[in-house]
Amino acid sequence: MVGKTYDLKTAGLGADVAIAWNDLETTPGFIAGGRSGVELADRTFLPDRRTITGKYSLAKTGTRGKTRVILKVHGLKLNVRDSVDFCPGNLGSGMIRDVSLGLSRLERTPYRDAEQCDASAKCFYARPALFEVTTPLDDVSVNVTRAFSEKAGTSS
Repeated sequence: MVGKTYDLKTAGLGADVAIAWNDLETTPGFIAGGRSGVELADRTFLPDRRTITGKYSLAKTGTRGKTRVILKVHGLKLNVRDSVDFCPGNLGSGMIRDVSLGLSRLERTPYRDAEQCDASAKCFYARPALFEVTTPLDDVSVNVTRAFSEKAGTSS
């Protein structure tokens, strides 16, 4: 409905967004990367998550006898839950590969410490580090007039 504000989550939008950062030479690419997930020490699996929250509304404007419908998306926030982990992962190439390969080996190489580990414990030199971050996104306005028919009272 034109003129009313809606919530993305209530409308079933913005959950489990397929965002992956593939450029390993950037911080998000190296730290978050794709959408795999992580196996925790207790062997439970926690999937990575990318969610966008915010509001949207439709505005109808008229200029010189022509009606336009604008979709406004505002108050947007991107929430990312991921882990600094390298298994599984995109190891990259060149110097990045050397670093990520070394870190992935530490992540999967078991060690034994008689005081902290017993035969049933999974102890590794490095464990994945979970993180969650929320960041604001820019507001967006898009002309969606073409999505409406002439019968709906719009013309292009």
